[in-house]
Amino acid sequence: MRLMSRYLLPLVLVSAIAGLVGGLGRLGLVSAPIQLSTHHGQLMAIAVLGALLSLERVSAIAKPYTLAGPLLFLLYILQAVLPLQWGNQVSVAAVGALVSTITIVQLFLRTKSPGLSAILVGFISLTVATILMSAGSPLFRVMPLLFTFPLLVVTGERIERSATIQRPWRRHQGTQSASARPVLIVSLFTAAFALAGFLYQSAQYLFGLPQLFLGFWLIVRDPIVKVGRRYGRFQRYSAVNMMLAYSWLAATGVLSLLSYTAFIPYQVRVHSFYLGFVGHAILAHAPIILPSLLGIPTLAYSKTLYIPTTLLTASLILRNHGAIAPNPTTLTIGGWGNLIVFILLVATILLHLRTKGKAME
Repeated sequence: MRLMSRYLLPLVLVSAIAGLVGGLGRLGLVSAPIQLSTHHGQLMAIAVLGALLSLERVSAIAKPYTLAGPLLFLLYILQAVLPLQWGNQVSVAAVGALVSTITIVQLFLRTKSPGLSAILVGFISLTVATILMSAGSPLFRVMPLLFTFPLLVVTGERIERSATIQRPWRRHQGTQSASARPVLIVSLFTAAFALAGFLYQSAQYLFGLPQLFLGFWLIVRDPIVKVGRRYGRFQRYSAVNMMLAYSWLAATGVLSLLSYTAFIPYQVRVHSFYLGFVGHAILAHAPIILPSLLGIPTLAYSKTLYIPTTLLTASLILRNHGAIAPNPTTLTIGGWGNLIVFILLVATILLHLRTKGKAME
């Protein structure tokens, strides 16, 4: 399984770069293939995140059939990249999401983990969204459901990693399965807001409520935000990125609520969520998750890891300013900055993998 992850993960990273190039193509900054620019949203929100987050989970079961989920997401990426008729290609991602959801169900039934209950609802939301798109629903209608996927997966992962978050529930509930109920209830309410946004387009702004709530709740409850900053190296690095991630999540909630009465460009809300919240969460977890998936030693710490962190928030602020003002110059700088962040992240990790490997020889 780990050997397969070594081959699949680089494909996911290459796909992410292709998706980012498609985003620059939508801005008119590069001459990207039309299929990349047209399907930039599906490629990043469904295929890349679906493959990355499902790949992380299948390693816990270590059964060959669980790789079908990530592989189907990668097939979906291939279909999006190649100049093929779009048609029902989203159905490939829907099957991949369904297979990945079944994998999460197996994990949840085995452990009854509170964190996995949130992750499960997140994957179910992705499955529902891709099925609806296969049936003809446009991307903007299912966007709240697509938001729910990484929102609950990241929340679930933080709960899994933070015993302090779980302790108040376990103290009152007594058992592992009982302590999962509050998390499951919050997750279902979040998914309900997302479904309401799909059924009633005018209610999409209400999805800002769970975003705002979870953003502030995680800032208060996640110990890495408070404790991690007192330590050095990766603990502080993770704390800084998760604090920024939660701040962007809460900001997205505020922007969504304001969009009911004020004009907030849709792309500002989308990029604040995916680049701000999800992007910083990926930066926080990358030094931990990537070595685990690749079966390699822990990354060597370096302060250069903070360069992508700083550039991500700075470039996103510029990009959002350029979209709201509107200001083509800051929009262009911000768009290029987003791509550079990802390239720097990959380059930094590869550099320190090499440094770590030489140190061990």
